[in-house]
Amino acid sequence: MRVSDSFPLKPIPFWQSLLIFGIPGGLIYAGVHFLVPRLVAAGMPLIFAWSACVLVPTIANAGVVVSTYIWHKQPTWITFKQRFRLQKLPLRYWWRVPIAAVVILVFNEALAWTIPLLQQFPGFGLPPVVPEIFVDPYAAIAPESGVATFMGVPLQPQNIWLIPFWLVWIVGGVLGEELVWRGYALPRQELTYGQWAWLVNGLLWNVPFHLYTLSNCLADLPFFLILPFLTQRIQNTWLAIAIHAVMVSLAYALIVPGVLP
Repeated sequence: MRVSDSFPLKPIPFWQSLLIFGIPGGLIYAGVHFLVPRLVAAGMPLIFAWSACVLVPTIANAGVVVSTYIWHKQPTWITFKQRFRLQKLPLRYWWRVPIAAVVILVFNEALAWTIPLLQQFPGFGLPPVVPEIFVDPYAAIAPESGVATFMGVPLQPQNIWLIPFWLVWIVGGVLGEELVWRGYALPRQELTYGQWAWLVNGLLWNVPFHLYTLSNCLADLPFFLILPFLTQRIQNTWLAIAIHAVMVSLAYALIVPGVLP
């Protein structure tokens, strides 16, 4: 059963979709390009400056969207789960999580050559100060990469706090994005674009929101399209949350060996 069968949702026009993705994307872009260099120059560690300009706006955006919905609709927990497609995910769908993760990794590696190519064009360059994990995350976590820092923090035993710190990124970042893009926006986009709503959702998530890493737009395109496609197909947000969390958790392949004795 689709959300629109139980809730009187309105189709969302393109300009509203663009604002939902573009406003937080613009804030993050401005933050990483203009505020992060100044915070780092003032002495703030890169990991905290980047978190303030990327993670905080993501969580804040979700907070505004969810709290506004609750304020106006005053849902029960049951109706909230139905509206954001957070019903229990049947076991028969969970096998798609590792399959999707592998497919995303394979296509990302196959398209990795587009990242340095796009960086040569105006507007596709990296921010002035960027953590190594955001330049090429899969290369950074490869054992042969020899990366000795994570977001500017040395990978040494005294920095074991990176393990719970990245968990905050996983929970806050993944829920912050999925509750808004797949839980809130996608059901309304389905009323506007029908079977192609996943494509509009994924492309808006790819470019307006991720302007700050625009050179990754082709390499990461499978990730940005697979999640909304599966969500629309099974009408459940938990699958996208699980796949997204798995992909972000790959950073632990770099963190854990570095900080544990």
